[in-house]
Amino acid sequence: KANFTGKRSTPYAPGAVQDYMHAKVTVCDDTLFVGSFNLSHSGEQNAENVLEIRDAALADRMAAYVDEIRARYPPLAL
Repeated sequence: KANFTGKRSTPYAPGAVQDYMHAKVTVCDDTLFVGSFNLSHSGEQNAENVLEIRDAALADRMAAYVDEIRARYPPLAL
């Protein structure tokens, strides 16, 4: 079961300090997928990119990083 994290939307302001990251990242076993590709219908229609990296150490580091970010925000009630 996947847990989702919610955060209020914050408009982007050039030059302002930002405390968030916008990224599409999937870690599956020893493989990391990162890019602009949305896991939705629009992802298949838009000009998007995805990079597949097969590196167990990097996948572990990214999973730990994502877990660290998720720990900052309460779970989203669905």
